Amino acid sequence: MPDTRDLAYQDYLEGMKYKDIAKKYGVSLSAVKSWAARYWKKGSCNSATKKVATKRKDQKIIAEEVEQILGNNGLTDKQRLFCLCYIRCFNATKAAIKAGYSAETAYSIGFENLKKPEIKAEIERLKQSRLNRELLSEDDLFQKYMDIAFSDMTDYASFGPGGVVLKDSGQVDGTLITEVKEGKAGVSVKLADRMQALKWLTDRYTSFNPEQQARIDKYKAETAKVEAENKERAGGEQPGDDGFLEALNGSVAKDWADED
Repeated sequence: MPDTRDLAYQDYLEGMKYKDIAKKYGVSLSAVKSWAARYWKKGSCNSATKKVATKRKDQKIIAEEVEQILGNNGLTDKQRLFCLCYIRCFNATKAAIKAGYSAETAYSIGFENLKKPEIKAEIERLKQSRLNRELLSEDDLFQKYMDIAFSDMTDYASFGPGGVVLKDSGQVDGTLITEVKEGKAGVSVKLADRMQALKWLTDRYTSFNPEQQARIDKYKAETAKVEAENKERAGGEQPGDDGFLEALNGSVAKDWADED
């Protein structure tokens, strides 16, 4: 029996718009966009031949990146490996662990590495090389960070008096999930860091074009509405305020500057 993504693909081939596909199958718009970018625009992903070709391409890309960074004599072996790992996960702690640093010192090492000019320069060079190779536009990156900054947990799970029910993996945008684990207390899903995504946006966009500003305003309004509904359900108390709304109200740049 075909899954949701396969059915949606048929609608896509027939010319149905993303938003209509999302509405028809009860999934988020970002999930449909992810399917289109990862599978539909590149053809079917069920071909074994394509999988092999993709794997070979990935191996070639990794080999090229390794060859490039080996030419940087200003970095240690661990620092080189840190750079390679970082451009894949964009998480300094994880990159430090994969580079061979201990779990106990990975956070501080990763933080310090990102502040070193020679490491920052190498990471930027590798990132630019990858962007050029993948033909990603500035607006592609903008949209991805917007998706992260304003991600909604209800796109991934439904919850109420009866408990929590996770949505099928085929119905969600997996690119926004950083961790899924199952323990004694059940299954937990961790989304990409919204505050870090918002910081990325504010660091790089001192001003937005009209279309981008319209999207930000729309996301702000939707987020404020959800927060207000949550507050009302909680009896007037705002649970777990992490400063997100304050950041949206324009103080984020000052807040992060104070932390630095």
